Amino acid sequence: MKFRIIAFLLLVFIQANFLADVNYYFYNNQPIYLETREDKIAVITENNSYSVQNISTQIKSRLSNTDTVKVADNNVIIITVSSGKLFSRINSVMQKLQGIAGIKFITKTYHGTARNVYQVPTDEFIVRIKDERYITNLNILNAQNKCIIVGNVGDKKGFLIKTLPGETKNALELSDIYYNSSVFEYAEPNFLYPEFCLLNYTPNDTYYSSQWALNNTSQSVPTGGNTSAGDGSTATGIAGADMRVSQAWDYTLGSSSIEVGVLDTGIDSTHPDFQSAGHLLAGYDGYYNTNTVPRDSGSHGTCTAGLIGAITNNSLGIAGIAPNCKLMSLRIFNASGSATDLGIARAFDTARVRGIDVLSNSWGGGTATATITNAINSAATSGRGGLGCIILFSSGNEGRNPPSYPSYLANVICVGASTTHDQKKAAGSGNQFWWGGSYGESVSTGDIECVAPTVCYSTDVQSTGGYNTTGGTNGNYYSTFNGTSCSCPNAAGVAALVLSINTSQTRLQVTQNLLYGCDKIDNV
Repeated sequence: MKFRIIAFLLLVFIQANFLADVNYYFYNNQPIYLETREDKIAVITENNSYSVQNISTQIKSRLSNTDTVKVADNNVIIITVSSGKLFSRINSVMQKLQGIAGIKFITKTYHGTARNVYQVPTDEFIVRIKDERYITNLNILNAQNKCIIVGNVGDKKGFLIKTLPGETKNALELSDIYYNSSVFEYAEPNFLYPEFCLLNYTPNDTYYSSQWALNNTSQSVPTGGNTSAGDGSTATGIAGADMRVSQAWDYTLGSSSIEVGVLDTGIDSTHPDFQSAGHLLAGYDGYYNTNTVPRDSGSHGTCTAGLIGAITNNSLGIAGIAPNCKLMSLRIFNASGSATDLGIARAFDTARVRGIDVLSNSWGGGTATATITNAINSAATSGRGGLGCIILFSSGNEGRNPPSYPSYLANVICVGASTTHDQKKAAGSGNQFWWGGSYGESVSTGDIECVAPTVCYSTDVQSTGGYNTTGGTNGNYYSTFNGTSCSCPNAAGVAALVLSINTSQTRLQVTQNLLYGCDKIDNV
C-alpha cells in the first residue's frame, strides 16, 4: 500500500514538473480561467539549434501508432494522445520524450470559448507597460526570467516577449509573473491556435470522415487490394498525410473605391472568377508579417472571399454580392493551420493603416485577449481616416448562447446563420442536425446583430485543390459551403454595397443602415 502511494506521489511530482499549474491570465483586470484539453499536449522546441521536423520524427518513433504528432509552427509540435485517462496517458507520453535533444518544454493545451477551438501557451507572450518610463522595469524582469524583446506590438508601449533557450516556463506562467509586477496594463500569452481550429466551417459530406486525402486522422480506409494474394483489405493512415485543399466563393456589385479585407487563410488569386483588372489588392500575411500572400493555406479564405466579390457577367461560375468592390487577403494562418494573437492583431493594424473599409472574419472561439480586442477596437474607431472600419464576425457554430469571442465585442457586427426557410439556423433546421449558429446575449456586451444565409454555392480552389475534388473546371466551385463562416461574408458583401451608395458614411451609419434593411424572422 505504501509503495502504491509513493509511486502515485512520484507520478504527480513528475507531471507537475512537466506541465505548468498556472491555468489563467488576466483580461480587463479579471482572471480568465482555462479548461485543460485532455487529449492534446504541445512540445515547444528550441529555435534554430534543432530541426522541428527532426524532433517530430524522434517523437513519433517513441510513441504508440495510435498517438498522432503534427508540426504546428517552426517550434511547436502537437501530440494527440489515444484514448485513455488523461493522467496515465499524458504521463506515459512525457516519460517517453525524455532525453530528446531540442525540447524546450512540454505544456498543456486548453479549450477556447468554442469547444472545437484549442489554444497553446508557447514561449511567447505580449505585454503592455502602463507608461514608457517602465521600460526599465521590463528590462529587469526580462533579465530575471531569461526573456528578450522580439518587437513592438501596436505602439511603443506594447512588446512581444520570447524566452531564451533553456527557460522552461510557458507563456501562462510568465504572463502571471509579469502582470503581478503591477507595471503592465496587461500581460498575456501570444496563444497559438493550431489546425485551422478558429475557422467556423466544418465539412459534413456523407463520406468526409473517410476522405483521408482531405483530412487524415489515422482512420481505417479500404485498400481495394486482392486479399487472396495476401493484400490487406484495409489500411490505417498516418495523421497529417493529406492534401491541403482549398475553395472559394462569390456574389454581386459595388463601388471600386470600396475595399473589403478578408481575414482568413488566403485567396486563390488565379481563380477565373476573381480575374478583373485591379480586383484583388496586394495581400498581407499577419502570421509572418510580410506583404505577400502566396496562396490560400487552407481553402476557407477562398470560399469566404468568393461570396463577397466573385466577378459577375463573365459567363462563368457564380456572382459575388459586391463584385465591383476590391478584395484584399489578410492572411492570419500558416500552412499548418496555426494562428496567433499577434498575427491576428497585425492584420487588423494593417487594415486600419491602409484604410480598408470592410473586414470579414469567419473565425473565432478562443478566449478573450487584450491584444486582439485592442486591435479590433482601434480599427473600428480610427480606421478609414476616423470614419471607422466596418468589422463583421461569424457568431460560431455551437448553437449556444453566447456567441464566440470576438464576435460579441461592442464595435463589431455579430452575424448568425439563417436557412432557406428564413429560419435561424439551429440544430435540426435546414435539414441538418449536426450544427447550429450561436445566438443570444453575451454576459457583458450584447447579442448577435443579424443573421444571413448559410450553406451556399461559392467558388472553390481550382480543380482538385479545394473542398470539391473533381478534376478540371468542374472542381472550381463548391455547392455546400456552410457554417456561420458562410453567413459572415454574405453580410459583409451587403455591408460593402451599403457603403458603396455613400462612401462617406461612418461605421455606425453603415451598421444602422445594414440592420435597418434586415427582415425580422423567426425569433432572433
